[in-house]
Amino acid sequence: MSQFTLSIDENPEVEVPVNFTIKQGGVDKKHAFTLLATRMSHEEQDEHMKAVDFNYRLGLQSMDVITGWKGQRLVLDADKKPAEFSPEALDCMLSAPGVAGIIFVQYVKECNAKAKN
Repeated sequence: MSQFTLSIDENPEVEVPVNFTIKQGGVDKKHAFTLLATRMSHEEQDEHMKAVDFNYRLGLQSMDVITGWKGQRLVLDADKKPAEFSPEALDCMLSAPGVAGIIFVQYVKECNAKAKN
C-alpha cells in the first residue's frame, strides 16, 4: 500500500450535465438534465468497463454510481410525467440508442481533473 493519498474526497457526489438530441418524427428533440453520481476512480472505471467488454449501458449499471437526476424528461411514468429516479427508470433511459455512451462520456469528464487557464 502506498504511503501517499490524494487530497480529494474518495467518492464525492458529482453533478453530471447531460445534453443531447434524439430524432422524433423527423425533428431533433433536445433533452437536457443533470445526473447525480458518485465519483469512481479511474482504475475502478476501467475494471468495470473491461468486465462488460466496454458496453456503456452494462458498465453504467455495474458501476452503480448514478444516484439521482434533476430535470429529466426523457423517461415518463404511467401518467406520462417525468419519472422519479430509480434503477428501473435509469435502465429505461439507458435503453435509448446512444444515450448510455453520451452519459458515460459526460460522467468521466465530470469526474476527471480539468485544465484551467
